[in-house]
Amino acid sequence: MPVARFGFRLQWLQVASGDFLDLYSKAIYGSRRDLTDTFDVARAKEAVNEAYLYVSATGDQWDWLEKEAQFTVQTGQDVYTYDAIASALSTTIDEIHTLTMDSETGGGWTLEAMSWPSLEAFTASTQDDEQTGEPRIFSKWSRRIRLFPTPDEAFTLGMFYRLQAVDMVDDTAVPLLPVAWRTRLLVPYACARLLRQEGGSESAVEGDRYMADFDKAFREGRTAMATAKSPTLRLASPGWSEEGSYLANGSGW
Repeated sequence: MPVARFGFRLQWLQVASGDFLDLYSKAIYGSRRDLTDTFDVARAKEAVNEAYLYVSATGDQWDWLEKEAQFTVQTGQDVYTYDAIASALSTTIDEIHTLTMDSETGGGWTLEAMSWPSLEAFTASTQDDEQTGEPRIFSKWSRRIRLFPTPDEAFTLGMFYRLQAVDMVDDTAVPLLPVAWRTRLLVPYACARLLRQEGGSESAVEGDRYMADFDKAFREGRTAMATAKSPTLRLASPGWSEEGSYLANGSGW
């Protein structure tokens, strides 16, 4: 069995397709399951998805989750949900970091960030505010954003955001992870989970070895792919305070 296991690990380095079928097949082979058994396949799929969502949700600022995009805001509409923006862009959104004004008619600047309660207090409104114009402030709450002032025409906003990883379903689905790291991170974790489910001291020991492989790969992956640990983007302009510069400078925009 040790020889077969070593041969399998060599195969990991040689095959780099990294789609869902490739990943759960490797997890099946690595944990000595049967690829023709529907129950084993279902458990392997579940284990690979668990590994994928775990790695994505560790709190590390993974480069492969950070993206930029543009979307259009409409005249008279100041509140947008993450899901609505994501649907329009055919993407997934876990968190919006910052917004910029990218429209030619509006020029270019970074919208100031303000908490939702502070923006409500600032505008003296819990509903749409009457003031309209080019958005200068945004706030976030419960997976939605609010812009202020309310757009008085359609504007293009730039968005720097973090993708939201979701379960893979189709065999051809691919994780957001770079292809070079998919097998190294997801398969050992999945194998460890499957072996520990099997029970028995031999399986437990082998599962621990796979988990050690995952831990090592995770440390290396963090070094290689979490270079955004010290982002250069500022979510608020220099000198911004919770009260907002609109009030602080006393001169409007």
